[in-house]
Amino acid sequence: MKKAGLYIRVSTPQQEKEGYSIEAQTEKLNAYALAKDYKVFKTYTDAAFSGAKLERPALNEMIEDIESNKIDVVIVYKLDRLSRSQKNTMYLIEDVFLKNNVDFISMQESFDTTTSFGRAMIGILSVFAQLERDNITERMSMGKLERVKRGYYMGGGNVPFGYEYNLITGELEIQETQALAVKRMFELFLSGQAINKIVSVLKKEFPVFEDSFMDSTVRRRLQSHYYCGKQKYQNKIYDAKHEPIVSTKDFNKAQRLISNRPHSNAFNHSYLFSGLIICHKCGKPYNGYESVRT
Repeated sequence: MKKAGLYIRVSTPQQEKEGYSIEAQTEKLNAYALAKDYKVFKTYTDAAFSGAKLERPALNEMIEDIESNKIDVVIVYKLDRLSRSQKNTMYLIEDVFLKNNVDFISMQESFDTTTSFGRAMIGILSVFAQLERDNITERMSMGKLERVKRGYYMGGGNVPFGYEYNLITGELEIQETQALAVKRMFELFLSGQAINKIVSVLKKEFPVFEDSFMDSTVRRRLQSHYYCGKQKYQNKIYDAKHEPIVSTKDFNKAQRLISNRPHSNAFNHSYLFSGLIICHKCGKPYNGYESVRT
């Protein structure tokens, strides 16, 4: 009797409503395995994980079991539950499943890799799964661009230091204490202070935000267009609705100073050998930096 691994994935609550719930997939896959006289070895479930990437805990566990010869066949409810990327789908089928003599069955499409026709059709279906993902990405990108053109915050990632995001208006609003730190940062830089000196001053004057002041964050913030009332998207600068923290004149002056100042002077950094030690394998320089998370 062949041992089957059942793979289940749900990425969003909306998919739960559309019949892709974990419970629904589990029930149907177990019934299918029973009808085909397969013994279910294990059910691998990835909840709230996108199908665009392979970095999924249950999927990686299943791959390890496959490479350990614990599974004979992998069954999914639908091909896009395995992956929405054509490249990743074919990688899993050809370089993981078939390489380890493991069959693959997509229950909804009624295809399996035990036949050449099944392998060909799975390749075709993976193309359409990739097309759907590309269409979703394109629609999201167009929506974000439209927001930016209208002056609204594009969203995504961390809200710029110095601002808070208003969910109702969709705009950035100044966070007074952080904004004072931003103004002080520009004031110090425009007076000719080195980055590491600015970091030290900010840590002393605004201890509540001490962990957010580092050479890298200060340099990045000095170049952020948000602070002069604009935002950068796809290498273009757009006017924004939010209130600026520094004037356009001071912001532009800061950019000129940055471009004229050496990007990394070893003696202005905590890491004296940054940029000087070269990797023997790739030939690129090592650089030291601090992270607030680790």
